[in-house]
Amino acid sequence: TRPRSNITSKFFEDDQFQEEPVWSMDIVGENGSTVGRAQFDEVSGWPTCADESIMFTALHGAVELQENASMEVPGFGMLSSDHQFWEAPQGSCRTYFSFSMWSLDGRKLETALAQDEGSIVHIADPSSHPLSFGTLSPKAMRMLAASEWLFARKFDASANLSGFSDIVFNGVVPE
Repeated sequence: TRPRSNITSKFFEDDQFQEEPVWSMDIVGENGSTVGRAQFDEVSGWPTCADESIMFTALHGAVELQENASMEVPGFGMLSSDHQFWEAPQGSCRTYFSFSMWSLDGRKLETALAQDEGSIVHIADPSSHPLSFGTLSPKAMRMLAASEWLFARKFDASANLSGFSDIVFNGVVPE
């Protein structure tokens, strides 16, 4: 089967066709089947975060959902555009994140990590940006590894995670 999303396009320059990245994806209809294909030269002006929408679309296809409607998305579950569902995850979430307006666990893990003396956790001010992890101590990394989430976001580009692979993959508990 064809992937739900791919990046392909060509443009004409210097009398030759050149490759150019363009996002194209399946459009998923109400019964979960592909009803068309959309191609975007630019992803802007959408009322959502591209880093989230792109990952969902790559896995499940683009969903056309009217206001206050819902549909079953194969491999995901029920997806709703009703305002009552905007403040909570829909489907299964395996990635820990926390925003100023809401958190997956009521800020329990975020608070514990921020209170760890050897860690630096940047808690977002009231905005659309998530918290970010700077330095995580071995204790904080063990807390994160022991949580119900398989992944976490967002880590600073200069994040200090000394001993990460030993702690997370090998279960080593540093002194």
